[in-house]
Amino acid sequence: MKKVITKSKSLIVKLACCAMVLLGLMTTNANAQTYCVSRATSTSYDEIVSVSFGTMTNSAPCGTLAPGPGSAASLYSNYTIGVAVPNVTVGASVSGSVTLIDCGFLSYGNVSYYVYIDWNQNGVFTDPGETAYYQQGVFATYSGGGNTYPFTITVPAGATLGNTVMRVIDDAITGIVPPCGTYTWGETEDYLINVVGTPCSGTPTAGTSSASVSSICGSGTSTLSLSGYSLNSGITFQWQQNVNGGGYTNISGATASTYTTGILNTSQTIQYQCVVTCSNGGASATSTASTVTVYVLASIAPVSLPLCSGASGTATASPSGATYAWTGGLGSTQTVTITTAATYTCTVTQGTCVQSPTVTAVTGTTPSAPTSVSASQCGPGIPTASVASSAGAAGSGQFNWYNASSGGSLQQGPPASFQTYYTNNFSSGAGTATLSGVAAISAGVLNLYPNSASQQGGITIPASGSTTTQLQVDFDGTTVGSGVSNMADGFSYSFADDADATIITNGIEQGSGTKLRISFDAYGTVNPNVQGIYLLYNEAGTSFNSTDGSPVLGYSANTSWLNSGLKHYTITVNASGQLTLVIGGVTIFNNVQLPPAYLAANKSTWKHVIAGRTGGISMSTTLDNLVIQESIVPVGYTTYQTSVSNTTTWYVSETGTNGCPSARTSVTETVLTSPTASASSNSPLAVGGTLNLNSSGGTSYSWAGPSYTNATQNPSIESFARQNVNKYQ
Repeated sequence: MKKVITKSKSLIVKLACCAMVLLGLMTTNANAQTYCVSRATSTSYDEIVSVSFGTMTNSAPCGTLAPGPGSAASLYSNYTIGVAVPNVTVGASVSGSVTLIDCGFLSYGNVSYYVYIDWNQNGVFTDPGETAYYQQGVFATYSGGGNTYPFTITVPAGATLGNTVMRVIDDAITGIVPPCGTYTWGETEDYLINVVGTPCSGTPTAGTSSASVSSICGSGTSTLSLSGYSLNSGITFQWQQNVNGGGYTNISGATASTYTTGILNTSQTIQYQCVVTCSNGGASATSTASTVTVYVLASIAPVSLPLCSGASGTATASPSGATYAWTGGLGSTQTVTITTAATYTCTVTQGTCVQSPTVTAVTGTTPSAPTSVSASQCGPGIPTASVASSAGAAGSGQFNWYNASSGGSLQQGPPASFQTYYTNNFSSGAGTATLSGVAAISAGVLNLYPNSASQQGGITIPASGSTTTQLQVDFDGTTVGSGVSNMADGFSYSFADDADATIITNGIEQGSGTKLRISFDAYGTVNPNVQGIYLLYNEAGTSFNSTDGSPVLGYSANTSWLNSGLKHYTITVNASGQLTLVIGGVTIFNNVQLPPAYLAANKSTWKHVIAGRTGGISMSTTLDNLVIQESIVPVGYTTYQTSVSNTTTWYVSETGTNGCPSARTSVTETVLTSPTASASSNSPLAVGGTLNLNSSGGTSYSWAGPSYTNATQNPSIESFARQNVNKYQ
């Protein structure tokens, strides 16, 4: 008879003194679940040397280090990787076995082993039925390859399909072995098993679809999932979508029981359903539909001008068709009139989507009205009546001539004097510009960065030395990636003395420097830094919301520039400091007012920088036909440049450096009608007689003849002599 020796407490103490055991966390993922720690603390004595279950058998001698994370030889073995995953069918009885051996020098009883299976895949082994099998008080034999203990487990009808974790624990005790915790002698081994349904037949049950998010505000994703469908093998899935009632179409790649949409940022209503098919015969059924409504991001167009003395501005919320509630007593219309400098919030409600963008109105100082000098002219001609600035440093020298003292029509504005400062079609280098990072010229275009991850490049055009306010930047741009919802990170245009194409503190797609920036952000589904186009001024933060207001002067969710071929970009800033951005003929920002600091700044040292980058997701951006035009602020027209034929009065104001117009000053050009003159005399007369000269048609007269002048209308010459015969006029 075999002699059985049981480990004593004194032996436990001795072994604990002689071994150092490092304990760590064990994490095993099945359907993204994390499981608790279970492991021995001593490497001596009994271990599991073989586990079989269904078609899977894994044998490993004492001291084997398993391939999975967290494994520690003779303590814990993670075989969720490196071992084939067996399929087990719902309702089937599956045979398995555990082989135990004493890796020391004893053969002993009182060993217990437990098999735990997470049937519902919720990350714990304590739910009913998840103690799948156990035996207590068995032997672990030192010789002959150990003792093998067979078992049979029935897969419950409610088991969740897919991969889940099976945990096998050998513990040198007689009694309950919990699924979590540490113990002295033994070993824990984890495996993956794949639960599959019974083979389907006939028409399957498609079940009910549900959406994790049914209302998307601005931009986001939603996950569609099925419940109550047939849990059988041979079942396939195909999700379909119906966009704005246009009919259901298959979604490429959406062939699992769940489907997560790409980024949705266009106003639309989408219905989703899933077609469930049994591959044994091909019969199909369609699930219920779930609806996802996408509401565009709410925003407020910036107030068009500073609130100049006695003036007002307007603010318009978007999108149209929503309901609006403005703070500050402004009411509930889409467009409101603002007369007081402050920050205003508009609560924009679209269905179940409620957003609250803000806008800030600032006060501008009105410059002094110009002085004027009226004039007159005879008949049609270019007027000489003139105006002059009296505003000092607050005036821009830009005059607007109107036909009324208020309102009316603009008759003449300031001159436009753009000159091309930099132009390049990249056929022969960068010219005066500097390339940085990975930016390179190839095949006649400038590649800011290639279509790969972790790249950054840019072009810097040096300062022009002019104090320009007016500006126009044109270029052709192309972005390439794997789709609008899977491109990152973007590019930017910056105009500032401290613009820098090489910065890495902030993402360069946000722009650089403390002045004017336009950020073309290619990535992000939620704030901050949600995907779209941002107009920024004096933005110092590393992130910003699309609804921040100043320094976010404007935001558009437009993504037409992404992965859609060649687009022409035009950025203009007018004499009043209002910026317009047009991409591919679509106006993104229209006369958005830049702050007074822009108009007042000396921009002679400001550089133009276009730069971009990628991070973990790739895209590429190329530029061509880059043209930068600047305008040294010209002296405005101080006289009217068009001929007039009638007396005309104009009302002239000067635009201040902050964009505020002065009061209007009147100036008049009087147009005089040329007289119709006549002259006659009492000629002929005898020598010695009196010559009478007659004239009419004027207001003043001047006669001239042989040695004769006279300034009266009807003079007489007495004792007329022969030598005086001649013409008089």
